[in-house]
Amino acid sequence: MKPVSVLGLSVGALLLPAVFWQSVPKPGPVLPVGGPAPQVVQAISRLPFLIDSPGRYVLGGELTASPRPPRGAEAGIVIKADHVDLDLAGYALVGAEGSTVGVVASLPEKRDALYDVCVHGGSLVQWGGSGVDLSVVQGARLYDLHASGNGTPKVASVGLRAGSAAVVRGCTAIENIGAGIIAGSASQVSDCLCDRNGLEGFALAGQVTARQCSSTRNGRAGFLLDGAGCTLADCTAAGNGADGVQAQEGASLRDCSASGNGGSGLSVGSGSFVRECLSTGNRGAGVATVGGLCRIEDNHLVQNGGSAIETSGTGDAVVRNTLSAQSVAVSLITDCTPGGLHVSAATSPHVSIEGVGSLRNPKLLHLDALEKDGGPLEPWANILVD
Repeated sequence: MKPVSVLGLSVGALLLPAVFWQSVPKPGPVLPVGGPAPQVVQAISRLPFLIDSPGRYVLGGELTASPRPPRGAEAGIVIKADHVDLDLAGYALVGAEGSTVGVVASLPEKRDALYDVCVHGGSLVQWGGSGVDLSVVQGARLYDLHASGNGTPKVASVGLRAGSAAVVRGCTAIENIGAGIIAGSASQVSDCLCDRNGLEGFALAGQVTARQCSSTRNGRAGFLLDGAGCTLADCTAAGNGADGVQAQEGASLRDCSASGNGGSGLSVGSGSFVRECLSTGNRGAGVATVGGLCRIEDNHLVQNGGSAIETSGTGDAVVRNTLSAQSVAVSLITDCTPGGLHVSAATSPHVSIEGVGSLRNPKLLHLDALEKDGGPLEPWANILVD
């Protein structure tokens, strides 16, 4: 006998336990989708161009500035709004004679900052000023940009410049007249390269973190950490005209490489920490500290033109480093002060170990100490090599 159907349901279905029905989710009210309304994408097909409202703007192709533009029209793209996404779409903005900045953020009246501006995905070349200047933006993002040949002999402009709390990632700055990349305080810079810029490769304000960046063959310092509390990790500074890294107080340098620079490899201020770094072939010291209370640990500091380590201050801890000095160096570790560490030039023709001990009375352990009981007698020893 077939089951009796009521409104399309069998009697068997109608007799299902109440638990079954309770497990079936009931349809809820229809709610509006959160978030802002979809943005209208606006194409940019001419220069100069003014962005004065939020939204997404996309370059429609390579654009070149007009030579000798009229006054007030020297910049390529001017941003005067918050919440702007500028996508260069893989194209280039090219400057011309009389041009100033490729992309610049400018403050509207009665504003002291802009917020949430992103520029990404293209090139800024041959502008008379900077390639990108977002110095008045807080929380700017610069991604996948290339800046080269910007500035003039009279205007030492920057390849890429961001304000405070910015994120700069995957950018290159090559052969700009001024610095390569500048970032304001509390910013993050990663996976960027600066090469052959006229001034510093990177100029970073206080509390900036830079990771996996390379700064080579720039006119001044590879990395200028121009404020306290900066962190540099897994970065390379090579062949720069001044120090490889020039940092202020409270800096943290780890897993970095400095080679062939015109000054010291790594220079840090008081209270800094330098660990697991390579500094070799620099004209000055391997590591230079100013102000004391620094910790220099587990570094390889060899074949530098000056001392392996130059200290000026009290209370530096210098432990477990490999050190050497050229014949022109006065000593391996110089400028002894009370409570500091002073190591005179190595006398062993092969290898010796300088035990730090209390920092006041370092002791010399010769080569045979390396083999006693399977290792050196002093666990904090620095290894001196000729």
